[in-house]
Amino acid sequence: MTAMSMYLTHLDRWVRERPQVMLWGALCLFLVLGLYEINGHPVSMEDGQTDNFWPLANHLLDGQGYTLCYPLYFPFCPQGDATPTAMREPLPTLLFAGAAAISGRSLWFALHIQLLLGLATVWLLHRFTLRLAGARAAALATLAWAAYLPFVMLHSQLSGDVTGTFMILLSAVVLQQAERTGALKHYLLAGATLGLAALSRSSMLLMALPWCAVAWRSARGERMRPAIVRMVAIGATMAVVLAPWALRNHAVFGRWWLGTSMNGYNVFRMNYQVGTDEPLHYVDSFEADTMLHDLLARHPELTGEENEAAMDKVYQAEGMAQIRKDPLKYLRLCGYRFFQLFTNIGVKTTYGVELNTTDHVMLVQQLAYLALAFTGIAWGFRAHWPWLLAIGVQVAGYTALVAQGRYLTPVMPLLIAFAGLALDRLIGRTRSADR
Repeated sequence: MTAMSMYLTHLDRWVRERPQVMLWGALCLFLVLGLYEINGHPVSMEDGQTDNFWPLANHLLDGQGYTLCYPLYFPFCPQGDATPTAMREPLPTLLFAGAAAISGRSLWFALHIQLLLGLATVWLLHRFTLRLAGARAAALATLAWAAYLPFVMLHSQLSGDVTGTFMILLSAVVLQQAERTGALKHYLLAGATLGLAALSRSSMLLMALPWCAVAWRSARGERMRPAIVRMVAIGATMAVVLAPWALRNHAVFGRWWLGTSMNGYNVFRMNYQVGTDEPLHYVDSFEADTMLHDLLARHPELTGEENEAAMDKVYQAEGMAQIRKDPLKYLRLCGYRFFQLFTNIGVKTTYGVELNTTDHVMLVQQLAYLALAFTGIAWGFRAHWPWLLAIGVQVAGYTALVAQGRYLTPVMPLLIAFAGLALDRLIGRTRSADR
């Protein structure tokens, strides 16, 4: 037995005998990194999505309702700061409003409440990977996720991605339990938590397909009726959870939006380049602002009283017209976005920000994780295909519309679970080869 085999045997035994130590180590690692990220520099309204989530949360507390004026996305604010909005999903906003209410409007406190959700994702990923690939893979995946810098660094801003990641992982763990037990109550709960995930990140609506695929697979030789009942259970409770938000949007805007009102804006902003001679690139907010002013100049019929629903129609029409001008360039743009979704290359520099050491470390970490994840996917495809479908629908959705590395965050734990599976297999094969 070689020294490497002896080391791996010792490591394997240590992990298997002390699974809770590994989990607590990962939790402590994430907590330290997260606290440093929040407290290592002054809390700022300028970080990420904080400048829209925080005013929105405070408007709720002030009795102004779900309102916000944010001209970068929607240029007209007919009612000023009290203009109704659906640009941000409601669950993170309600979380931040609750944190503000009990802390005297402390943004610092709200960030730490969000950090607790991030911390919970470490435990949830451990549970998910434990059932997917076993104890050793779970320990390795959990440590990898705790040290995943793109997710850690989200905690210095208010972000729907953190809440969305927590809710989709919670729903995935519940769905695993449902598949194991076959109990209808677990499928009902899986649908409800998936609805909450969609109320955190609208793209999670696409997860209804892979969730139903799990329910279908669970039949395993039974008649199809139980599988259909389980799929209906997921869809029904998801619909119940989404209904209040959809009803509110219909009452306010006349649109049955299940998620955000931002889709039309993203169709316009991220695809307008298709009908031009511009090389493929990520459209930063400065360029988007210029594009928006040009759009308004082309539409003198707009009165300034248009709400988000009216502007959504304008955005959709403008963006789709550009796509129809050059469908092949749109397909090339989708390929470019696929690359950006997984690597974030070209996004930060578009804003004129110089990359630092942390950016380079994150890229190396991302590429290493993805290499292991794709290896795990190759080995685990047949047994775990519904979870690969879950990753796939998210990648497809963002590739078609808008992409940067942050948008991959909610399904990155699934990829890291497969990376854990790959490491587990590699360790096992190395030990076997050295015997």
